[in-house]
Amino acid sequence: MIDQVVQPLYTVKVTEVGKEVPLFAEEEMMVLFNEDAPPELRDICVLHSSDELSVSLQVGDVVLFDQEQYRITAIGDEANRTLAELGHVTFKFDGCDRPSLPGTIHLERKAVPNVTVGTVVQIKRYL
Repeated sequence: MIDQVVQPLYTVKVTEVGKEVPLFAEEEMMVLFNEDAPPELRDICVLHSSDELSVSLQVGDVVLFDQEQYRITAIGDEANRTLAELGHVTFKFDGCDRPSLPGTIHLERKAVPNVTVGTVVQIKRYL
């Protein structure tokens, strides 16, 4: 068996979970923002440490919340830029193959993960 090569693209740790995050989970959504999120957005965001996005994300890359994996199915036109510049992205857990909004990354349809302070969020590419 040949081992698969994994390229890490982005790794952050959750530092705060806004009180409105469960309401977004009911709509199959999660909003991530680095710790510099504007005060008016903090309640709806999963806040995280900073990292540098090493390369642009693409369909087929995998997002992990601790060990739970979700394949990327679509990427909005602005999602790579906002993730790289602001640590901001909206994940939609609906499996759509076309982005609904420019800053949205769609993930395979699975239950929205329960994130808590300390959850590690990673984005990887399997080569």
